[in-house]
Amino acid sequence: MNNQQGKTFNVKKKQINIADQLLNIMWSTICFAPIVMYWTDLVAQKWLYVFVFSGIVTIFMPKGVLYKLRFSGRRNFYENSGVKTFRKLVQEGNHRWATKTKIKNVTNKMEAIRFLGKTDMYERFHWGCLIFFLFSSLHCFVHGKLIYGILITAANAVYNIPTILLQQYNRLRIEAMLEREEK
Repeated sequence: MNNQQGKTFNVKKKQINIADQLLNIMWSTICFAPIVMYWTDLVAQKWLYVFVFSGIVTIFMPKGVLYKLRFSGRRNFYENSGVKTFRKLVQEGNHRWATKTKIKNVTNKMEAIRFLGKTDMYERFHWGCLIFFLFSSLHCFVHGKLIYGILITAANAVYNIPTILLQQYNRLRIEAMLEREEK
């Protein structure tokens, strides 16, 4: 790679990083807005702390528990759930149309192991958020805040469930690749 190609590669990498962060900020802002508005209106009751703590505990669940929460062991389940479409809209997804760069594929065992760690981290984060959003929406419904409850439930469905499905799908794909390499 000559110096000019290296500069071009670095510029494209920065563009990808910016696109990733913009997607992350956009989805997080949209989906956290109703929950922040709800808890701000209530001036942070004690239940907020209980629900945040529950979400944090969920993030630190053992790997065995995380893997048992897998919705399916079949890739076609996830593909039929729309993960291939959804991954075009997420951070580090197939949104390379924004920068017209090639998608980086996992090509060796070290990259695969690193990628599995990243999928675990993302999935844990979204399980924690799912629990926090779920408890918060239930709190809304119990206290007669129907609109907030519906908005938080919708945000939960958009922000957490597809991302969890995507991470589980990615893990299945990488695990299958590692199994093929071992044979």
